[in-house]
Amino acid sequence: AYLNSCLATTDALSSGFDEALMTNHQGHVVEASAANLLIRIGDKLIVPPLAGILDGITVRSALEILEDEGLAVETQNIDLSLLRSADEILVLGTAAQITFVESVDGRLIQESPGPICQLLRRRMEK
Repeated sequence: AYLNSCLATTDALSSGFDEALMTNHQGHVVEASAANLLIRIGDKLIVPPLAGILDGITVRSALEILEDEGLAVETQNIDLSLLRSADEILVLGTAAQITFVESVDGRLIQESPGPICQLLRRRMEK
């Protein structure tokens, strides 16, 4: 898995992207190369199923914060069309911390941190 992540990151960087998104054998997006994902579509917050992927401390902390704030997070398979329709995509990890995704495959998602990113950053700083 580590080698796959390294190769995906190298390929992404050589193609002009900052990060690679990893898929499972079914073609669902499950994580970034070394971090977890959380997406927002309208008021709906979604994470991919966490079984079999990076068991991240940061994503678990984020899920606890969101629960404390009364925000429900659904677990759902994520495909590329769902990502492209997202209002906010976050990469969550020890190195990445809470990072917003500006674009996917050249399609603009957001130009600055959205409300969930801002909330999580504020709460994680405490």
